[in-house]
Amino acid sequence: MLNIQQIKEIYPNNYFEIDCSAGSREDILEDIARLLKFKIKTKRPRRPASILVLGGNRDQRVNISKKLARRYGFVLVTAREQLSDQISKNTEVGRLVLDNIRRKTLVKDSIINGLIQSRLSQVDAQMQGFVLEGYPRTEGQAVSLKDVYIQPSLIAIIE
Repeated sequence: MLNIQQIKEIYPNNYFEIDCSAGSREDILEDIARLLKFKIKTKRPRRPASILVLGGNRDQRVNISKKLARRYGFVLVTAREQLSDQISKNTEVGRLVLDNIRRKTLVKDSIINGLIQSRLSQVDAQMQGFVLEGYPRTEGQAVSLKDVYIQPSLIAIIE
């Protein structure tokens, strides 16, 4: 599993921590929006936001990610959704994933990386920006993001 410290080392200028015990979810969204506006205002051409939401428990991540996506028009991308989609379409990848689930083993990084990279390269994610929930989870996944030149606008780490 990915250590949050590894993310901080890979993307040293793009993260901030969120304390979910203090403040409401609306306060958290406002903090993220404020940070995005601050980080996006540069002299270079504006690019769509790319936000990673990590840490905390899954419910917190999903809730914050959904609200961000809905409120600001970002595309919500989750590894779980990508894997479920492959299973429901009964693709070869879906069958491999289902086999891993049945054996209670982790899905290979190469499979998840490919699915995430494919989704993030689609036009809607490129034009609207995206919120990537719960990914990366391993160091290999984090390096894979960097290798395909995905530079997050912001990394929200839920404490």
